[in-house]
Amino acid sequence: MRFCFYTGSVSPHQLPLARELVKRLGADNYCYVTQSRVSDARRKCGWHDEEEPWIVSCSERSLEVRSMLESCDVLMCAVRDFPLFAVRAQRRLPTLYVSERWFKPIRLHGLFNISLPGWLRLFHPPYLKMACQIRRLLRSDAPFYYLPCGIHAAEDMACIVGWRRPTFPMRNPLASYEKFRLLGYFVAPTSTMGKKEQKRQESLDVLWVGRMLDWKRVDTIVKAVGNLHKRNVDFRLTLVGDGPERRRLHRLSIDLPITFLPSQPIDHIRTLMRAHDVYVLASDAGEGWGAALNEALEEGLYALGTREAGSSATILRESDLFHAGDWRALASLLMRCANDKRAGTLKGQGIGEWSATKAADRLLALIDDMVGR
Repeated sequence: MRFCFYTGSVSPHQLPLARELVKRLGADNYCYVTQSRVSDARRKCGWHDEEEPWIVSCSERSLEVRSMLESCDVLMCAVRDFPLFAVRAQRRLPTLYVSERWFKPIRLHGLFNISLPGWLRLFHPPYLKMACQIRRLLRSDAPFYYLPCGIHAAEDMACIVGWRRPTFPMRNPLASYEKFRLLGYFVAPTSTMGKKEQKRQESLDVLWVGRMLDWKRVDTIVKAVGNLHKRNVDFRLTLVGDGPERRRLHRLSIDLPITFLPSQPIDHIRTLMRAHDVYVLASDAGEGWGAALNEALEEGLYALGTREAGSSATILRESDLFHAGDWRALASLLMRCANDKRAGTLKGQGIGEWSATKAADRLLALIDDMVGR
């Protein structure tokens, strides 16, 4: 069986699943096809191009690569390439379309920063055309499936497929559409074989990692730990990253035990994680996934996250979630973690079903089912 994955560029959050599939299928039967090289912005975050015999670029042997994408036994595609989808549907070849949510908020920057509902994109004719095309494919009898990266992506696609009002998404879109199979991003497992870095016993050590952008809502974490500081809770917050919000966050952090670090290579991030207790994903709905949360779970941290971000809404329990911007709710959750640490009961939730190994199991089971039909 020839399996191809078609995506924008090499991603450290897609490679673990790719490598797991290479183990199962063999390097001769797997191909990771990219549209472009890793961008400079991503390189600053520690990403880099990988040199593997099963990774190819569209710019190399373009006609040969295109023919392979059109004719391979199974295609998993993270690109909205509708001509490719049409060819494969006509040939009755299995295609798995992967995406983050289609209705991320629309940011209007200016005198007032405004966010509009993402479904308003449907009033843009080219976007509406794409929505109609994906709807036809998913409602057809062609072997075309949707792999949403998170529950919110599934909700958005359910609105498109069922032409439901986007303001009232389906409660359980995965159960309602048999062509939906939940996916996500997957990170490399920890390399420490259970070894933990030394942590201070008396304090709650909290971590956040990423680009300091307004929709990451890092200020929510700063305000929450500021509340803990007033309540004499012993804690340490480490913020890792760069971006336009960094200066404002420095101002909010005056007189608080907060450490700022610049962007770090991924390996260093994993080491930092092992020296902390809690990871917080504070992003709003602009966060399609948020793979740092996966990394934190792999390293044994306890994770808290928003109901709006993809990974936390999909992976975490309801009791570990808060709404983006609600620093009071986050402060309450962090206080609970501080009490649990003092009692010696604070333990990470673990990665569970969200490892690359488990994802490969589910994906290959789906492929067997599609081919069997």
